[in-house]
Amino acid sequence: TLNESGGERSVEVTLTYPGAESVVVKVTQQHVANPLTINIEEVNATEVVFSVTTVDPELTWIPMVCSKDYYDFYGSESAIFKADMEYFQFMAQGRDETLEEFLTWGLQTGDVSGIFFEGLDPQTEYVLYAYGITKDGTRTTEFVVEHFTTTEAWDGDITVEFSVSEEDHVISFDAIPSYTGVPYFCHYTPERELEQWKEM
Repeated sequence: TLNESGGERSVEVTLTYPGAESVVVKVTQQHVANPLTINIEEVNATEVVFSVTTVDPELTWIPMVCSKDYYDFYGSESAIFKADMEYFQFMAQGRDETLEEFLTWGLQTGDVSGIFFEGLDPQTEYVLYAYGITKDGTRTTEFVVEHFTTTEAWDGDITVEFSVSEEDHVISFDAIPSYTGVPYFCHYTPERELEQWKEM
């Protein structure tokens, strides 16, 4: 099992064999440094951007975020991992997928930057964590954990720039707000309807 003690641990095992004297063997497990590292790159009122590096380019892992209250409520890595697995199972069933199919979609491998979680609450303490996990749901590392607090919600005006493209009578557009840490609504409408609204 994973050594979550933060130090060396040992156990004595008694080996017995018919007709022979029992032998006691002491097995010692060293604490191994976590192969994952989280670096928080940016935090605003509703979003965190971060990168994860690993010493093993083949290691598969998954990042998660939760409020500090939630993290403290469960109190241990094993309890949080159990809750995560129940969530993964629930999501897989909702998508009519097996757990392996769902995790294959969500797992990361090696170094990854520019990862983000959005839709967070302003001025709230959060815990960002990641751990190694295989596609069959076996945890392979301890948690690596970083704490952060979202900033105060933006209270001023914002402007939005649009990037619009058209191909085969299909319009695609991107909305680029001047401030990314504030929720905003974006929609489209025929120009004639917009003119009618202005006259109301």
